[in-house]
Amino acid sequence: MGKMATRINSEMIAKYTKEGHWRNKTLYDLFKEVLKKHPNKIAVVDRGNQLSFQDIENMSNSLASSLRHLGVLKGEVVSFELPNWYQSVILNLALTKLGAVINPIIPIYRDREVTYILKQAESVAIVIPSTFRGYNYVEMLQRIKPNLPKLRDIIVVGDEVPEGMIALEKLMEGDRSPILPETVDPNDIKLLLYTSGTTAEPKGVQHTHNTLICENFNVAGGVGLDEESVIFMPSPVTHITGYLYALELPLILGCKVVLMDIWVPEKALDLITKEKCTWTVGATPFLQHLMDVPRVKDYDLSRLTFGCGGAFIPSEIIKGAVAKLGLRAYRGYGSSESPTVSFGTKEDSLDQNAETDGRVVGNEIRIVDSDNNPLPFWEEGEVVVKGPEVFVGYRDPSLNKDAFDQEGWYHTGDLGRLSADGYLEITGRKKDIIIRGGENLSSVEIENFLYMHPSVEVAAAVAMPDVKMGEKVCAYVKLKKGAHLTLEELIHFLSQHDLAKQKMPERLELIDEFPMTPSGKIKKNELRKDIAQKLNLPPVRI
Repeated sequence: MGKMATRINSEMIAKYTKEGHWRNKTLYDLFKEVLKKHPNKIAVVDRGNQLSFQDIENMSNSLASSLRHLGVLKGEVVSFELPNWYQSVILNLALTKLGAVINPIIPIYRDREVTYILKQAESVAIVIPSTFRGYNYVEMLQRIKPNLPKLRDIIVVGDEVPEGMIALEKLMEGDRSPILPETVDPNDIKLLLYTSGTTAEPKGVQHTHNTLICENFNVAGGVGLDEESVIFMPSPVTHITGYLYALELPLILGCKVVLMDIWVPEKALDLITKEKCTWTVGATPFLQHLMDVPRVKDYDLSRLTFGCGGAFIPSEIIKGAVAKLGLRAYRGYGSSESPTVSFGTKEDSLDQNAETDGRVVGNEIRIVDSDNNPLPFWEEGEVVVKGPEVFVGYRDPSLNKDAFDQEGWYHTGDLGRLSADGYLEITGRKKDIIIRGGENLSSVEIENFLYMHPSVEVAAAVAMPDVKMGEKVCAYVKLKKGAHLTLEELIHFLSQHDLAKQKMPERLELIDEFPMTPSGKIKKNELRKDIAQKLNLPPVRI
């Protein structure tokens, strides 16, 4: 695919630079200022490991030198599929020094998704754990590498590093003296992050140094973060949330981040308390799980602020968390494409934090009708955004045509309404996706797999409400004449065809006839209402 195309033009550069949104600096430029001020301050806590800012500088120097020796060049893509481990922090900074493009991949992705991403991204190297949560990533890369001619190096974190692969620890053991970093244009692509959505395959979202740094400073200013803050991060560092606020923001502000690789609510409370954490961001299930810990009253969470996003957030969850946990909580709205559109600021009331998705910060926003005409305040329509932290285009530029209109507004596919004083409330979505625990799952992709089953005549994947996860996948299926199918049989079949675990249907509804529109489309809204009634829960908003 060659050099990455972007939507950036001279007018955008001039406008956002003049307004002070684009600082025209890289992560490493800002990190050097922090390093000078706080070299020995603890920056990262991870599974008993504590790294200072100087440790991060030294280890990233070694890694950058080693990667340069391996042949990684400015502008090339290096992927990583790591859990929330400190090595991700080191890697992100080392690649920034080299001017490489960083491509995080969610650890739950398997052969098919990883192959697609590495091939489209044209990655020259990937960093993986040897094993994590019982899965062998080394064996996966051995299976898929023959199909990836651009992939030169497989770098492994862990004890099992087979011949032909490289141990990350060895790459970090070399000369730790400062390296001469590449000269980088802050409008160059820095992050290539693949996200699931309405299409069957993940879409590569491109961000620059300028868009990411703008986003980080907008959030820090809005929620009151500074060098004394302590960030707790259970959200994957391979998601936009974890990437921004675990791998970037601490190095920009000079604050500490506490990483958690496997979510266990009781251990999360222990970590938050022990490390005196002051701020975290996560999907609704994280907050709900904390509330469900039997001895939660034994913990002092009064210093913690919890930003909640990624899925539908009932106001009762926010108010209940404030009352039961004694922390501050707020709702927020964003995506990989536009990381933070709105969020609850420190000045907002409990009602504003609980009943809206916060105040629009750092972006222009419109609510538009189906003909793209702006709507009055408090009328529901599609949320469209434009601004200095919005992504600069997809890796596949053909996707930009549907995502951006002629005036440069990004069409989110989400429905909402806006108040006269700038508060946004997300009311539903146009996009055919299922948001399970904060992760977008493509209904189209799941349906493609359902149709592979020889017993299936017609199939639809819809979101069913779930108290803990927000939404789960429900498969509605019309069987071929004389066929039989159970949920267990379906899951076994789909697992053999490489559908990722989190995308598996968790309920199967067999149906004689589907409700259809006059044009022959399945009425998914009726299916969502049907499953909600069967579960005695409010239907998913869409």
